[in-house]
Amino acid sequence: MDADLASLTPPEREVLAVLAVMGDVALSPEQLAAITSVADPLPILAALERRGFVEREDARYRIPPGRRERLREAWNVVDTGDRVLRQLISIAQDGRLTWADLDAVLGVSRWACEFGRFQDLLRLVKAVQTTVDVVRRVEAWVVIVRRALQAARALGDVDAQAWAEQELAKYGRLEVHESERAGRSLARRSTPRWLTPAVAAAAAAGAGLLAGYAIFNTSSTGLGATTVSVPPSTVTLGGSTITIPGTTVTVPGAVTTVTVTSTVTTSPPIP
Repeated sequence: MDADLASLTPPEREVLAVLAVMGDVALSPEQLAAITSVADPLPILAALERRGFVEREDARYRIPPGRRERLREAWNVVDTGDRVLRQLISIAQDGRLTWADLDAVLGVSRWACEFGRFQDLLRLVKAVQTTVDVVRRVEAWVVIVRRALQAARALGDVDAQAWAEQELAKYGRLEVHESERAGRSLARRSTPRWLTPAVAAAAAAGAGLLAGYAIFNTSSTGLGATTVSVPPSTVTLGGSTITIPGTTVTVPGAVTTVTVTSTVTTSPPIP
């Protein structure tokens, strides 16, 4: 490992040191060009990948876990981390940071917490908050703000702590709202077409209809496709009789158990 590191060129060492600071966060060549002195990191990244120093994930690069720890033991990357942190603060304050760059902020914020760079971390997070559309990367932003809260508590900065807690409360509510909306959308997509006439009939009867449908399967070996028949059923809603036609559900693959359920609920309740 030491011999391999000694054979690296200065640009290769710089790119590798920045990726070591980022930990498990992968960066694009464009992001590396913005926070290093290397104008075109792509040829360097290709050379480092051939030698096993970096791995590629889509169009982004990071150091493999095994190499990462050994490299951090061999090199002192504290100066690199400080420089990257200051560089990202400058980029954010100049308005050049985008929501796609939150990956870099994620990586350096973890490093800043680990090495106690709390004041600079708070400067970076505040600069990001005022210039980046963080709503497009809510999950990443929540992680970053949690680290800012850790920094504020370590510094005893009451104002920064209150701000971080407000941000977490606000975006926590947004996360819940998005999850609920996604759940409703999934439920609409999952409703079988054969339930549509029942919904229309219930609406004509002046009653609300909520239909639930679920298939649960447990895989096992040696079994082929399983077909389940759902018999027709009749329900009465507010004086109107509705017949839900039967259907056949075929689940391909190895299946031991298939359960199909449908639920009809009226609103207001039928006396």
